Amino acid sequence: MSETRGSILGTRVKRVEDPKFLTVGGSYIGDLDLPGAAHLTYVRSTVAHARIAALDVEAARSAPGVVAVFTAADLGDLAPAPPPMPFMNAMMTRPLLATDTVRFVGEPVAVIVSETPAQGADAVELVFVDYEPLPVVIDPELSATSTTILFPQAANNIVHEMASPDARGSLAKSLSPLTATKFTAVVARPAGGGGFFASNTSKMALPTMWPFFEQGRGPL
Repeated sequence: MSETRGSILGTRVKRVEDPKFLTVGGSYIGDLDLPGAAHLTYVRSTVAHARIAALDVEAARSAPGVVAVFTAADLGDLAPAPPPMPFMNAMMTRPLLATDTVRFVGEPVAVIVSETPAQGADAVELVFVDYEPLPVVIDPELSATSTTILFPQAANNIVHEMASPDARGSLAKSLSPLTATKFTAVVARPAGGGGFFASNTSKMALPTMWPFFEQGRGPL
């Protein structure tokens, strides 16, 4: 492949980091040395859209090595994280832990704090969640007009709309309808983090593409 200078947009970029990650040079969450650290394991929704009819975590609380178990009811007035982009509909803000409804497979329903990761994984199996299935939204184009609303307070499933400044100009004069659709492929990958907190300092190790953004957020 010949060397290409300038923008990388549309240009094939040869990966040079793979040998490091596939041999001994990579650094992973399991490599972090954090003596005495507790571990978080999430209980995640197994359905795409449902009402939580019942949630029982008592058996998990008494499991070996479990330090604590938290559900949405235990979070009190802890505010959810704001939308990742300021222009997104604030009424679609996701709770830290699902309250009465789950809206996607994998949504956190409860979190288990344990002495080891294995103990957390075992305790997850002891949590009972009774789901009452609701209609699902699986087509991104049809979701805009779907009668199944994931956040009823938002009235629809539209996170953000942008009006083209040329909507009444040259595009309106085109001989055929013009539709622009963009889908982003997201690769499912495991991710985690670790760190320690003291009275006046904290240190976190995170897999992220935005290190300075995460640094500016401060302690979680």
